[in-house]
Amino acid sequence: MPEALLLALALLLATCGMGLLALSMKPHWDQANAPRPYPESRAWQLRGLGGLALGSALVPCVAADQALLASLVWVMGSTVAALLVALTLAFRPRWLGWLGAWLR
Repeated sequence: MPEALLLALALLLATCGMGLLALSMKPHWDQANAPRPYPESRAWQLRGLGGLALGSALVPCVAADQALLASLVWVMGSTVAALLVALTLAFRPRWLGWLGAWLR
């Protein structure tokens, strides 16, 4: 698989992970999913899946580069993902609503 696709996959996984971690907090959940109540009993699932997605973003980075460089790329990609999620929450919070749509 080309290196660019692997790095795009890593960024997508990191963005989904950061989005799930953000939605695990009540204020961000309310911003993105206003009519649906915050799932307090299942918020740990959002945190767990967010951490899993963020951690699994390291796998395509390692497949694309050497391990030492891959860790740096992973940290930079996670930073970009955090910025994307923060800006999405600031300007279009409803766009993150699909990440928590599977919770009832």
